[in-house]
Amino acid sequence: MKLSPNLLKTIYLKPQRTQTCMRIKGPFPQLPLEVEFENSSNEVAGDNELIVSLKVNYTETDIFPTIVQNAQGHCLIPLEDIEHFDVQEDYLKQGLANYHDTAYINLDLLEGTKYDLNFENLDLNITFPAEKMQPQSFDASGGPMQNVDTKLISGAYLNYDITLSQNDDINYLAGVEELNYFTENGVYSYSFLFQTEAVKSNFSKVKNTARNQNKFTRLETNWTYENVDKMTNWRVGDSITKASSWSNSTRFAGIQYTTNFAVRPNLVTYPLLVLEGNQNFQAV
Repeated sequence: MKLSPNLLKTIYLKPQRTQTCMRIKGPFPQLPLEVEFENSSNEVAGDNELIVSLKVNYTETDIFPTIVQNAQGHCLIPLEDIEHFDVQEDYLKQGLANYHDTAYINLDLLEGTKYDLNFENLDLNITFPAEKMQPQSFDASGGPMQNVDTKLISGAYLNYDITLSQNDDINYLAGVEELNYFTENGVYSYSFLFQTEAVKSNFSKVKNTARNQNKFTRLETNWTYENVDKMTNWRVGDSITKASSWSNSTRFAGIQYTTNFAVRPNLVTYPLLVLEGNQNFQAV
């Protein structure tokens, strides 16, 4: 099929532009989720949550509560974070509030309570009135402690260390024993060394008299009494020293009176280390 030149010219000079229109019936499509979340976050009634470090009555704590600042600018703190600071319960009930099914205390409703919320360091300093704290008392007379009413018993026990040695078909039995008897009036202790006669494997005695003899050495005998109220220790008895290369053992006896802090483990007789720290972090 052949086209005339005039027809080709007409098509070239008068091009046709086609536009397509589509009509959508029904409701508009929903907005993206990101837009919905952004709009919903702006609808919160001005309540801001912050995680802060807590200081109560000028004392640092290791508590990091999540506080709430409402639209009125009031500061709310969870009840569980301050109820153990010995504040009167009736006084805390004045500021009791419910936030998301959790008990909070509105600090602005507590008359006489002052607080300082530092947004830069994210710390909260609360000062409760002294008259609103739980009363505390202590006995400064220095009277003796009352002992626990326990039943005092008496008894005895034996510590021993026995050794059986064999050398050239000759057996020796030696040991160290300590007998202790305790009552409410003190502890009696008795310790000694012993060595039996040398015997052969068939239990026949060795004829060498220099080696065949029983040896018994009393080490020490003493009586000890501890006074818990006065933290003192009485000891009466004797003991024996260890022999050296140039001297023999020496036995001595006497009375000893000392201060014994071990009977009162609740007393601290040396300074304790105090470690303190503070960590601040941004609120989410």
